[in-house]
Amino acid sequence: MMVPDFSFMITFRSLGQLGRFGNQLFQYAGTRLYAETHGFAHAFPTWIGAQVFNNIATYTLTEQLLASILPTIQLDDIQSYGVKQKIAFALGLSPSLPYTVSLSSLYAHPRDHKNLFGYLQDHKSLSLLAQHKEKVRTWFSFHDKISSAYTKATRNLSPWIGVHVRRGDLVKRGVTVPLHSFLEKLDSVRNGRPVFVASDDPNMHSEFAHCDPIRIRNPLPEVPREIFDFWMLTQSRAIIGCGSTFSWWAAYISGTQEYYAPLLTHLWPAGYIPVLEQQSI
Repeated sequence: MMVPDFSFMITFRSLGQLGRFGNQLFQYAGTRLYAETHGFAHAFPTWIGAQVFNNIATYTLTEQLLASILPTIQLDDIQSYGVKQKIAFALGLSPSLPYTVSLSSLYAHPRDHKNLFGYLQDHKSLSLLAQHKEKVRTWFSFHDKISSAYTKATRNLSPWIGVHVRRGDLVKRGVTVPLHSFLEKLDSVRNGRPVFVASDDPNMHSEFAHCDPIRIRNPLPEVPREIFDFWMLTQSRAIIGCGSTFSWWAAYISGTQEYYAPLLTHLWPAGYIPVLEQQSI
């Protein structure tokens, strides 16, 4: 086993700034997995995962100073290009988009002492996460305080089905799953189980009124509501997702065999019709 050289390290300086919670889980897991696979040290800035999970540390002062000067490797997933970069390129103000490297190439020719930048949600990343599932799950075990409070608040609830319906930006991008698909899938798999609905649409509970969905207050107001929703999904006996990274990670961490969702939205090919079918993660 290689011993990390702590004079060098791998980092992801933009963690917490590039996308929402689910995207950040991909960035952290993908970067740490790359570092540990090759025996490199790793360090990360402060982000919400450090507040939520047990096994995540953030920069020491020395690591922060070193991270600030590390050269960046930009991965070749197109979403990792910043808006300003794409606009400048489209207007002819920039001769090219930044030089990029595929994750497969990076694994084939490992480089230490680098800052990674990208989404780490390509097929190579997904394959690695499936291969190292047992290890990665240990990184995302909830802090005892959070787990204890949430468990206590739900102790009188029967095993439930979690439904994640995201609207907002997915509507703008035209990658939403029709509501009737969620209702039909829920009817087919519910088997009398209670239902918990997580959504960025405050009116979504009314759409599931016939199921009398679980309505429960976040027992830790100092922790963002989305984290409570995420925990509730990880504790679900079955999850019906919308193709977002949020519900994908909930299914990954929970290990449920009942995860019904379309492909992750960024993998939808042209003309793809989203189907809530059982997915293996």
